[in-house]
Amino acid sequence: MKREKGFKSNLTFFINMKGKNIVIAGAGERGASLAKILIAEGHNVTIIEQEGEAAERVSELDALVIRGNAASPSTLEKAYVKNADYFIAVTGSDEINIIACSLAKSDKCRTMARVNSYDYITRPVSTVQLKKLGVDIAFCPDLLTATHLANLITTTSMLNTSQLARGKIMVVDTTIREGSRARGKSIKDLKLPGGCNAVAIFRGDEVLIPHGETRIEENDRILFIVKKDKDMDEVLSSLSALVGKPRRYSDERGARKIMVAGASRIGVHLCKLLEEEDFTVVLIEEDPEKCRKASEELNKTLIINGSYTDRELLLEEGIESADVFLALTEREEINILTSIMARQYGARHSMALVDRPGLKTILEDVGIDVIISQRWVTVDAIVRQLHKEEFESLTTLDQASTHIVEVKVKSSCPFAGRRLAKIKDFKSQNVIVAAINRKGNIIVPRGEDTIEVGDRLILFAKSNSLSWIAKTFGVREEKKRGRLL
Repeated sequence: MKREKGFKSNLTFFINMKGKNIVIAGAGERGASLAKILIAEGHNVTIIEQEGEAAERVSELDALVIRGNAASPSTLEKAYVKNADYFIAVTGSDEINIIACSLAKSDKCRTMARVNSYDYITRPVSTVQLKKLGVDIAFCPDLLTATHLANLITTTSMLNTSQLARGKIMVVDTTIREGSRARGKSIKDLKLPGGCNAVAIFRGDEVLIPHGETRIEENDRILFIVKKDKDMDEVLSSLSALVGKPRRYSDERGARKIMVAGASRIGVHLCKLLEEEDFTVVLIEEDPEKCRKASEELNKTLIINGSYTDRELLLEEGIESADVFLALTEREEINILTSIMARQYGARHSMALVDRPGLKTILEDVGIDVIISQRWVTVDAIVRQLHKEEFESLTTLDQASTHIVEVKVKSSCPFAGRRLAKIKDFKSQNVIVAAINRKGNIIVPRGEDTIEVGDRLILFAKSNSLSWIAKTFGVREEKKRGRLL
C-alpha cells in the first residue's frame, strides 16, 4: 500500500507511474473488485474510503489509499483529483457519490457514479439524467442486475455471452474429478474435438488462460467454447468422454414460464421486463405490503403472498413446469435454499442472487445453475464503459480478473495474414483466441488457422492483458449507436 503522506507524495505517485489516473471513491466490495482490475491493467489507482475497516481491507493493493469523506473538497485535494482521468464513485450513498462527482468533474476528468435510487435514475446506465450534476455516467445496480437476468432468460444463455459471435458459439464447463482421464494431462494431449476450445481454467482462487502445455489438475473447473452447428452434439459427446459431462450454459428449448421469489426492486423490475416479452411470470412474496406495491407496478404477473419455502405452495403454482426459478430476496440464505428446493421440485433451471464469490463453485455443485452477484454486474458495466472506445464488446467474468473481449482485425494489425502457431504474443500476453468470426462463419481455431483482415476475434484474457489488446488491435473504427447498457 502506498500510504498517505501528504499532498506532495500523492502528486509524486501520479507523476511517476504510467497508465490512466483513476480515483475510486468507496472501498467496499464493488470498489475493491474494480480497483483490482484497474491495477492489473496498469492504471494508477487512488482509493478514497472513510471507514477504517474497509480502508484496511484494500491496504495491500498497489494503490494510494486516502482516509476521508469522498464528498469533502479537502479529501479530494489529498487524492489529487484534479489530475485524474476518471473519478468513479461507488460508495453506499447515492448522495455522496453524486456530490463527489460534482466536485471532481472537470474537462479532463470523466466521472461515473453508482446511483441506486429511482429518484435520481430510471435506467440501468444513464449518460443524461445526472449530467447537470456533474455525473457523466450513472449506473443503477438494481436495474443493471434485473436487465442482466432478463438478458440471460430471453437469450436462453446462462452466461452473459449470448452477444458473442451473434450467438453462434456456446459456453460449457466441467470440473475435473478424481479418476478423470484428463487429470495430469496437458491441453494438447487431450486432443479436443474440432469445434471446441478450452479457454479458461479456474483453479481455486486462480484463473488460468490455458495453452497447449497447460496441465490439468484435479478439481480444475475448465471453461470450453463450442461451435453451434450440426456437429455440436457429437462434439459434446466426445468432450464428455475426455473430461466428464460438461454443463451447458445455454438451453436450445428456450424458456416461457418464469417463477420469481422476492418482490425486491430487482425482482419487480425483472418481472416488468419479462412481461414485455410475453413470458408467463409468477412472483412469490412473503410480505403483504410488498405484494401490494408490486401489484401497482405489474400488469400480467401472477403475485402470490406466501412463504418462499412452502413446498405445497410451490407445487400448487407449478414449480415442476417452470423453465427458470429465480431467488431474488434480500436474504442470501433464503435465495440459496429456495433455489436448491426449486431444482429438487422440478424447475428446469434455477438462479440465485448471492454476492459472496467464495460460494459460487459450491452452490453450482449442489444444483444451482447460475449465481448472480450484483457487485459483479455493476463492476462489469463500469469496466465495459471504460473500454467502450477500444473493443467491439467486453464481458467481465464473475471471477473479475478474466474477460471475454471481441476485437476486429484491421489492416494495421501486425497479426493479419499470419498463422496462429507463428504468433507467440498471445501466449506471452496470457490471451487465447477462442473463436474467429469470419463474415458470419465461425471458426474454433487451431494453430494452422490464419488471422485475416476483417475477422472478429473472440479473446479470453486476464485484466493485465487488456491494454496490450487495445494497443495491438487499435480503437474501434466507429461507435455503436443507441442506448448504453
